[in-house]
Amino acid sequence: MGADQAVTATFNANQSPPGKHFVLKAGQLSMKAFRRNARKAKASITGLPAGTAVSASLVGGRKTLARKKAKAGAGGRARLTFKFSKKARKRLRSKKLKSVTLKVTATPPGDTASKASRKVKLRRAR
Repeated sequence: MGADQAVTATFNANQSPPGKHFVLKAGQLSMKAFRRNARKAKASITGLPAGTAVSASLVGGRKTLARKKAKAGAGGRARLTFKFSKKARKRLRSKKLKSVTLKVTATPPGDTASKASRKVKLRRAR
């Protein structure tokens, strides 16, 4: 190279290597079966990169029963507590509804979103 030619290179340390995107798997989602008359339900997502934005919803049939957002801590875990509205609780008590689906979208910082879902059984009310 001559004296009048220069090469510049920039690097971004926050980005993951090309082709190595984070993928959320159903095995990372955990939620115990809960009662039909429950007012709240808890879920946990593990194995996340720190600071990952998590958006989740509980779906019964075609109806969304509850939604919640959270961020993963340094340990890579996000905990969610869903609170059911009066309408959602009525829907849960329906004998037609056998299970609900936990749908989760996780977006790590500087990466693309990844989705996963898991079915959760409903237990009988006391």
